[in-house]
Amino acid sequence: MAVAIGVATAPAAAATRAVDPPRIVPWHEIGNIGLGMSHVRVTRLYGRAVNGTPPHDTIVRQYEGRGVIGVIFDRNGDVESLQTASPAYATRSGIHTGTRITADSRHTWKGFTLHRNGGFPYSEWDRSATLGGPVRVRVQLRLGRDGRVDEIDLTRYLHCSFGDVVAPTCAMPPPTAHKIVSG
Repeated sequence: MAVAIGVATAPAAAATRAVDPPRIVPWHEIGNIGLGMSHVRVTRLYGRAVNGTPPHDTIVRQYEGRGVIGVIFDRNGDVESLQTASPAYATRSGIHTGTRITADSRHTWKGFTLHRNGGFPYSEWDRSATLGGPVRVRVQLRLGRDGRVDEIDLTRYLHCSFGDVVAPTCAMPPPTAHKIVSG
């Protein structure tokens, strides 16, 4: 009986890794976790967050597949933001953590635009896409001192008349809405 239990649990662990492809689909997903996906579906695919049960709307929940994927859920329990620092995930064009960015004099690289946050040598490279109406997604590459990508973030936000915000609607932003800063 102990052998049967050991055999039954091993395939379940392997199945979790099998459903976690080594991909980043810009403007949509890392592994098999996509923007807008429900908390219930993420838990069904990846199990419970490896960093426990964080308080609602305060910290990133981390799920483990090939690497760790950080997730921020919105008030409705849907994925609002994804990030990874794991080189296990990459875009079709080969962008992954560890990629060295070599920019031209206009501060552009593969459609990304340079934004310095926190001063030199730290920088961020941003690229946005429109998903329809006011809904946008920003892909952000955060670089370390060595010019290599340390983290890749995907964030869903709204492009409203008063500015870009991470909020559920373009009605005047609630005090908890996060303003998107660019430039």
